[in-house]
Amino acid sequence: PVATETAEDAVSLEPDVATSVTWSGSTMILTPVDPLELEGEYVLAIDDGIRDRSGNRMAEPPPPFEFATTGRPTLAESDPADGADDVPLDAPITLTFSTLMDIASVEDQLRLSPSFEHELRWSGELLEIVPNQPLAPGQEYEVSIEADAADAAGVTLGNPIQVAFRTVTSGLEALTL
Repeated sequence: PVATETAEDAVSLEPDVATSVTWSGSTMILTPVDPLELEGEYVLAIDDGIRDRSGNRMAEPPPPFEFATTGRPTLAESDPADGADDVPLDAPITLTFSTLMDIASVEDQLRLSPSFEHELRWSGELLEIVPNQPLAPGQEYEVSIEADAADAAGVTLGNPIQVAFRTVTSGLEALTL
């Protein structure tokens, strides 16, 4: 067991961030008071001076721990891709995000133009938009998600996502010469 006050005095985070400290047995948990900056770089250092409850000093502090926070969630991939032509009429539309998303906020911010009846299926970072009936042939469609949609941590997209595509045209057409 650690003398908790010696550990709390020995730990620092750069850049300086206000944190609250809690303990679970001999594990110290630092929780930022405010969210860390997006795409920020941080260094957690432990100085010497940590003692156990018997007064024994830690032999050697560990090296600093460097970490970076992620940025806003993004659309990692879509199928069909933005600008695709000849998309099958009965194919699902899949959107793969860079992180787990808050399902309710994404579904609330989802727009389909022109609209069509569909079912939404989630699997991790993947959202599948499954049309209830085949899409119209030769039609331009746009799937958009407004900027307020958020990931599971509450970080918003910041910018809207838009994927546009055109479905395959009907197979036969008359030509006059």
